[in-house]
Amino acid sequence: MADPTVALRPRLFARLDEGRPLTVIGGPRGSGKSALVQSWLATPAAAHLHAVLVPAPATGLDPADYWRCVDEVLRRVDPSVGTAVVVDLPELLREEDHRTGILGLLRSWPGTRVIVTTRWGAGFADHWPAELEATVLVGAELSFTESETAEYFARSGVVLDERTYRSIHAAVGGHAGLVRSALAVARVFGADYEVERARSTDALDAAVDRYVADQFLGDAELAPLRPFLLSTSVAAVVTVAVATALTGDGARSHLLTLERSGVLVRAAGPQIDEWVYPPAVRTALVRAARAEHGGRSLPESAVLARHFQQSGDLPEALVHAVEAEQWDLALSIVGENWVEMIHTRPTVLRESLTALPPSVVEGFPTVKAARELFVRWGSDQVEVPYPGAAGPAGRTAGSRAPLSLRDTLILNTVQMMVLRFAGEFGRAVDLAVHTSALAAGTAAADRSEVDEILPLLRLQWSITRQLAGDLGESTTDLLRAYRTSELGGIEFAARNAAGALALNYALTGEYGLADQWLEAEARFGVPAGWVGPMVRVPGLVARALVGVGRLDTASAARALDQLDDLSDRDELWGFAVYARCRLDLARGAAEEGLDRVRRAVAVYGRWLRPGSVSGPLLVAVEAELRCALGRATEARAAVAGTYRSHPLVALARARVEFQTGNPGTAAVECEELAHRGDAWTGTRMEAVLLGSAASLALGEAEAAGRGWRRVAAFVEQTGAVGLLTTVPAAAVDALSAELPAPQAWRTLPAEERAAQFPDPVRRVSLTGREATVLRSMVDGATVAEIASRLYVSPNTVKTQLQSLYRKLGVHTRADAIRVARESGLA
Repeated sequence: MADPTVALRPRLFARLDEGRPLTVIGGPRGSGKSALVQSWLATPAAAHLHAVLVPAPATGLDPADYWRCVDEVLRRVDPSVGTAVVVDLPELLREEDHRTGILGLLRSWPGTRVIVTTRWGAGFADHWPAELEATVLVGAELSFTESETAEYFARSGVVLDERTYRSIHAAVGGHAGLVRSALAVARVFGADYEVERARSTDALDAAVDRYVADQFLGDAELAPLRPFLLSTSVAAVVTVAVATALTGDGARSHLLTLERSGVLVRAAGPQIDEWVYPPAVRTALVRAARAEHGGRSLPESAVLARHFQQSGDLPEALVHAVEAEQWDLALSIVGENWVEMIHTRPTVLRESLTALPPSVVEGFPTVKAARELFVRWGSDQVEVPYPGAAGPAGRTAGSRAPLSLRDTLILNTVQMMVLRFAGEFGRAVDLAVHTSALAAGTAAADRSEVDEILPLLRLQWSITRQLAGDLGESTTDLLRAYRTSELGGIEFAARNAAGALALNYALTGEYGLADQWLEAEARFGVPAGWVGPMVRVPGLVARALVGVGRLDTASAARALDQLDDLSDRDELWGFAVYARCRLDLARGAAEEGLDRVRRAVAVYGRWLRPGSVSGPLLVAVEAELRCALGRATEARAAVAGTYRSHPLVALARARVEFQTGNPGTAAVECEELAHRGDAWTGTRMEAVLLGSAASLALGEAEAAGRGWRRVAAFVEQTGAVGLLTTVPAAAVDALSAELPAPQAWRTLPAEERAAQFPDPVRRVSLTGREATVLRSMVDGATVAEIASRLYVSPNTVKTQLQSLYRKLGVHTRADAIRVARESGLA
């Protein structure tokens, strides 16, 4: 019978529906490979196929005999019927035999589909002939997503809340066999699963342990490798060097055996000698190892701590030193490397610091302070516990010993980051300013102890100012961070600073400078490990903003596609969402942009705090998205709130006035904004252009021409042709009658020069009674209900409606309501 855990995953069926000659489905034990194939064969898309199921080869079976038997079975199949040959675990033959045999099947039986299920995922999927069309489903693709887990539970009659589904999915890692085990546990607890959190979690852990004991530790063929399996499970990533350090010679052979047995999963590519256990399986194996050892601390952890320390991987050495309770080593690594780890491995640093017992950090004031800070980071407390640390070097806080200049700067920076992560942007900026001044005022003789870490500290100070919208000071700090990082050979920091500089210039509309810093960023490779995705974000957002500004929407989309979905702890989320929404505006997909804003607020809402630039970015772009959809009343409400004084929001408010037939008000607001010192260059130029369009509408041709000359020069210099799509096309034509638009604009196809916003509505003057009738109609009242409210006859209301329709230029009730909303009359 088809496995229900697979039947509800159409994304996997869609891959099998591709119909290519070869399909490889590879994953560890229990990942649902055979169940997937059986379920798919029962679908209408596979109804025309005759399935030939070839079982896994028996131990010691001659490969020639195996493939001869497969060939004989196929000879008995009606050649007029489409055939799918499902070959299970052919890797149990020698490697050269299973590849040769599968290719022989494809050559001998053209038109026959060969579907291979294998535990040897990455190794099996590579090195097929380039001309062979194949569908490859390996590793993570087979894992249940969180939504698929929830749907499976719901279809099975177990309905839980979203948080519970998330925690269950995290515990089982999407492993199909463990999802079934989790369902059995959830049935027992039902709606009380979350209420009885401690018991249900223990029950789920026990179910996972039983599954691993049966399927892995209880396998007779793996019995000789049980000690090896338990020892290597302590490592998050297993390499030959790691396994050798833990178990001695013969490690590579054992790793290959476990890979072919579906216990270990190799990283993509057969030449990459890195393996991992499925996460939930590894957790259960570590629990089994601790049970056999009789304690939490395992000797293997101490071995790995030394191994990684000697190989220079200090974050991994720290993880295992803490697990082994080797506190001296852990303190040494943290004390000497925590500035770098703040940037490269912040989660490891936090988890390691919070795991250190309070008694261990006594006598290490900086580490002690950092530990308390990270404990607070994980809670709702954001108070800075050591305000004295923000003073000059040597000053004490409470009864603590004096801090060195190095420790003071580090501690201040960590405190600043904790405040920033908690959304306290104003206080974080104050601390960044203070600490930067402290570093700048240090005598040259005292700088030697901090010169090495200053580039990394400056990078964090600048990020704090960037997130608060102070792009001028942020740029100053970033320039210094870039130069000193480049000189010091800290490539990841130099790349990060270059990308952040490009982002600042892209936000302000200075695309030429953004180009220069994107070129500088490209000189550095993407760092390996956790830091890689982090340092790529500002540069990718900058590329997207520059692309949108120049109407190169294809390059903007490519940059944003590389971002995927940002983590809910990614601090640059606001800039990324803003860039995506600007692209939606440029593409005429404003409704998608509004959905994007709503989702972003739901995910990142805790960071929409006073002092954050993400707030005005989202408010401004949301208002413009609503303007693009003709929803001026909604846009007006959006720009009247908390951030109404911010230049971006002020520009959006001026646009609302222009769109709703108030060019005079729009012109005044744009004139004020064009001279504001706190407005970004691009924002000022957009205000100048909008003000010129408003002046045209007012018949003030001279004022419109002055503004147009400034805008044309700006577009010529920066290539920001997208700016010209923010006003009606007729306005651009009229403005360019005296001074032609830049060449880059004139050569664009007509469809790319389309305005982002609908033409402004006519300004309509209504009597008090007409306005009352219109509001009542928008509220859904009938003619009779309106007459009753106003104490007049229905015929009188009908007469007033006719007058309204004439003034609004419409013929139906629906159109009247639409125009009223667009014009801000209701």
